Amino acid sequence: MRSFDLYVALGDSMSIDTYAGAPGLGAASLLFRNDDRVWPQFRGVDLVSASPEARFIMRAEDGDTSVEMENAIDALWPEPEIAAGRTLVTITIGGNDLLTLAASPDPLGAAPTFLPALSARLSRCLERLQTLYNKPLIVLGNIYDPTDGTGVMQSGNDLSVGMPLLAAVNRLLAEIAAMHDVRLADTHARFLGHGVRHADRAFTHYHGEDPSGWYVLDIEPNARGSSEIRRLFLEAIA
Repeated sequence: MRSFDLYVALGDSMSIDTYAGAPGLGAASLLFRNDDRVWPQFRGVDLVSASPEARFIMRAEDGDTSVEMENAIDALWPEPEIAAGRTLVTITIGGNDLLTLAASPDPLGAAPTFLPALSARLSRCLERLQTLYNKPLIVLGNIYDPTDGTGVMQSGNDLSVGMPLLAAVNRLLAEIAAMHDVRLADTHARFLGHGVRHADRAFTHYHGEDPSGWYVLDIEPNARGSSEIRRLFLEAIA
């Protein structure tokens, strides 16, 4: 495990504790300090094990879009010694931007304006982080698909209009990551087969060795989902 002086978590509910069942079980919290009782297989595989004096700044918020994240970054003013230290930043963003677009009167018609605006905002965010901190390691997660390609949530809510937009936003996130020398955590690929079709043996992405569901309340990561996002962060860091 690499050592860091500071860990900053940014973005949305994919990173937070709220839906994981208890405080400390969200993806960012587990990356910083594993819960050895719940996840004994990750004992010693966390940031504080490598750097006991590391600091953790949680700035991910439930419902945040890239607009709120940009504001959160602008509010980060690190102390000089922290700014010069080894910094890790994880980001989960874009899902709420996408949901907002999908709920608009003409999502496909708005996409040509929405996508360049999102790209420019994310670029500003990454450039700002790379200015604030000294060569930070930044991990950017893309957006998972709780519908497993069906466009229909567990609740029956139909979001099929957003499916082509999901693919477009994930392509954009990959492009942005490559452009800014940021590591991409492919949450979309890892979570396929653990959404609404997790028990469907006929599904191409059915995981017979582990047909578990990783979501709660349609779009939120449950305890297992949060741990898997943590795992993706670890893989990206390694």
